[in-house]
Amino acid sequence: MQMGEQFALARKSRGLTVSEAAVDIVSVAHLEQFEHGDYDMPVDDLQALLTRLGISLRQFANYCERREFNQNILPENVMAAEIARDAPQLKVLYRLAATRGNTRTDRLGMMMAATAYANLTGKDILPRAQLQAEATSLLDNASWNRADLMTLRVLVNTLDCTRIFSFCREILAGIPAKLRWNFALANESWYAVIVGCQVLGERDSSLGMSLIRDVARGPRMPETMIRNRLYANCVRSVIALKTDDSEAERARLNEAISGLQLLGAEQVLHLVQIACRKILREEINV
Repeated sequence: MQMGEQFALARKSRGLTVSEAAVDIVSVAHLEQFEHGDYDMPVDDLQALLTRLGISLRQFANYCERREFNQNILPENVMAAEIARDAPQLKVLYRLAATRGNTRTDRLGMMMAATAYANLTGKDILPRAQLQAEATSLLDNASWNRADLMTLRVLVNTLDCTRIFSFCREILAGIPAKLRWNFALANESWYAVIVGCQVLGERDSSLGMSLIRDVARGPRMPETMIRNRLYANCVRSVIALKTDDSEAERARLNEAISGLQLLGAEQVLHLVQIACRKILREEINV
């Protein structure tokens, strides 16, 4: 695998678009060419790009090998199967992760596949009590690194509203420090919090709007975090529309959805579809 392809995998795993990764470092065109093997990225620029992703050169050198080793059970594979509504593939991924089951990634893949399968089919392949016990085990004393944030996003539907609210408040409190030393981790932190807002809204919990207000009062989200800003706007509008179905709020929601479509943010659009279905009882085409 070429270096550019390896970088593209790392960027996508951090949830950054090409534009978000490239801003103030290189042009979008050069980064796209680099990822396709058509441009030799200067070492200084590559170092700056990796710093934005929170990856050292040593980690980058080994990234491709680790990614290929885990490619069948990484959560993005489960997300892709869920978006495609491919229940048989989710069952395959669950069995693969359960068979291995030795690492945190294996456990996370297993739980994510089980949750997605239950959401699609209404059938449990892993008892909910076991999912809750696993969530408690993995999130107790979380330091909110990448693994902890991914675990929260995967297992958020197994947690009660108070725990979701508490965890998201903890994550919000740590974002200012992360912005100074790890932009990619700050980006993922905001993403996890917005997912928490959505789930609280889907449950009609007053904590959902409280958390949205905390996000608005908290550290300012950088303009370069386009996906998160649009996703937050979608969740805020969907929750607001439940009590105030105004044309202005509808317009704000449609504008945010259009922005996500332009970004090609397929996973986030899938989450917005779920929010509209559960909160507004509406189906939207994305």
